[in-house]
Amino acid sequence: MQALGSASLLYCYWLTLLLPSFLPVDNEEASLISLALASGLVAFDAQGCHLRLSGTAWSHACALGGGLCLFPLLLLIGFGLAGSLHIKPPGILAAHGPPDTVTLVSMALASPFIEEYVFRGRVLSDIRRSLGTIPSVLLSSVAFALIHMEPWLIGGALASGLVLGSIRVATGGISHGVCFHSGLNVSAIIGLSLVS
Repeated sequence: MQALGSASLLYCYWLTLLLPSFLPVDNEEASLISLALASGLVAFDAQGCHLRLSGTAWSHACALGGGLCLFPLLLLIGFGLAGSLHIKPPGILAAHGPPDTVTLVSMALASPFIEEYVFRGRVLSDIRRSLGTIPSVLLSSVAFALIHMEPWLIGGALASGLVLGSIRVATGGISHGVCFHSGLNVSAIIGLSLVS
């Protein structure tokens, strides 16, 4: 039994991302606070849940590799959509150097699990029960894109959400999505480090 409804879980997750920006802390401390709050939220919500881990190590490795390979395409989609809407990406590509340890752990390991649990494990599953598969994948993908908050990230996040939702529906669990999502994020870290 889950502790929160999926709408409440989504709202609380959004708050965990937003709250640190109001605190007088630097970016690394804000990342750590968000990570701790989001991890606590998922731990609270998941008590009593049985998360299905399905598939073989090979299938998870393929999902991770797929995420690593697909990131450049999703980045182009995101920048293309942002450009068509006349949104300029911030100086992130020039400003980022090698990520700090907290960011690295958060983006490569924690965020993929937390976001897959929230968006595909809970939101998609709850919507699917009442509206069916296609609307659940679409709506959970839109929610996933909007939570990324930066206009230039929304297109790529929407495309990623559609792929991750399809993986969730095809496999019946979130573990392959977590691996794929990790691959996407590791590609982002590598890409941003190489550009700077």
